[in-house]
Amino acid sequence: ACADAVPGSAEVLLPGPGGDLISSTTDGTVDASERAVARWAFEQRRRAGLGTDTLPGASALYIPLVGAHSPLGVLGVRPAPELLPLAPDQLDLVEALAHQAASGFERVQNARAAEQARVAAESERLRNTLLSSVSHDLRARVRAIEGFARALEEDAGARLSDVDRDNLRRVLASTTRMSDLIDALLALSHISRAPLARSTVDLSAIAISVF
Repeated sequence: ACADAVPGSAEVLLPGPGGDLISSTTDGTVDASERAVARWAFEQRRRAGLGTDTLPGASALYIPLVGAHSPLGVLGVRPAPELLPLAPDQLDLVEALAHQAASGFERVQNARAAEQARVAAESERLRNTLLSSVSHDLRARVRAIEGFARALEEDAGARLSDVDRDNLRRVLASTTRMSDLIDALLALSHISRAPLARSTVDLSAIAISVF
């Protein structure tokens, strides 16, 4: 659309992982001086470069793509030589196209963020469901082991050797520890599903109780 309005070349520069503006085109290269002009337009949220009063020596016109809350990138436009210098209405037209592009980028970003939030919520739900299911299954088996061990202790305790009785006590102690661990897992799954409740906390009192 930009090439139709103002013949020439155009590229979009978007923030990369390190914050540097990176050209979205496969063959687009931006040297250090041009990148500095694009960075100024991005940070100041104002057009700069060719045909403007700010850094007019640049080889391209850089217009920030500004979303509702923050800049999203920069549109770089290199008009055909026969169009230079650009008329004010041409500058305004390119800027209007940049605003439309920014709206499109923002819609895509919002949709992507919403999808990521949905996937994260679904993953959390599945994790909690699995945690709860595993905990209940483990609890049933640990209780069975504990029940058999106590039955053995009551029915045959007098006939067991000291070593066997010591081993039996170890089994019962282990089942108790496992039950406590399962209870903690279940409590964690319940906490994860519960809504957050804000309350005032006296950190000084907590610190005193700890130390």
